[in-house]
Amino acid sequence: MGNEQTIHLRTLIDEHICTCVDENQIPNRKWLTMNYIEQIRSNPTWPVSSMQELVRKEKKVEISFKMLYRVKQMALSTVTATEKKQYASLCEYCEELRRSNPGTTTKVKCHLTSNGEPQFRRIYICLGPLKKGFLEGCRRLIGLDGCWLKIACGSLLLTVVGINANNQIYPFAYVIVEKENTKS
Repeated sequence: MGNEQTIHLRTLIDEHICTCVDENQIPNRKWLTMNYIEQIRSNPTWPVSSMQELVRKEKKVEISFKMLYRVKQMALSTVTATEKKQYASLCEYCEELRRSNPGTTTKVKCHLTSNGEPQFRRIYICLGPLKKGFLEGCRRLIGLDGCWLKIACGSLLLTVVGINANNQIYPFAYVIVEKENTKS
C-alpha cells in the first residue's frame, strides 16, 4: 500500500481470556428503582433476596441487601404516591366521561381522613352507549363477576354483564370497591 504502514494478520486465536469484573459504580438507588419499579408494582411482596438474585443475574453486579431493601421501599412509596395522585383526579375523569358519552352514570364515594384529605372508597361507571345497547339488544339477564386489583388500596373490580343475541357476554357497567359486601 505504497508508503503506509500496515499490519498483516496471519493467525487469529478467537479466545477471550480476560476475567469478568463485577465491580460497577453505576447502580445507585434511583437507577435500580427505575429499572425494577414495574416488577415491584406487580409484586409488592417480592422478597429482597429474590430481587438481589435477579439483579445479580441481569445486571452482573453485586448489590447489598440493605440497598435493595431501600430500593424496594423507594419504589413502593413512588407507586403509592402515583396511585394517590391518580385517585385525586377521579372526579375530573367522571366528569369527562359524562361530557363525552351522553347518558353515562358515574358515582364516586370518598371519605375524609383525619387530616382532611379525601380517601377513595368506590366508583361506579355505566357508560351511556353500553347502557342503551343492553336495553335494546340484550336479554334481561345480568351477571356479576369480580377480580382483585393489585394496587396499593387492594380494591376489587366488579363487572356487570349481560348476554346479547349471539349468546356473547356484553359488559355494560363496572365498579371498583374496597370489598364485596352488601354496601358496595
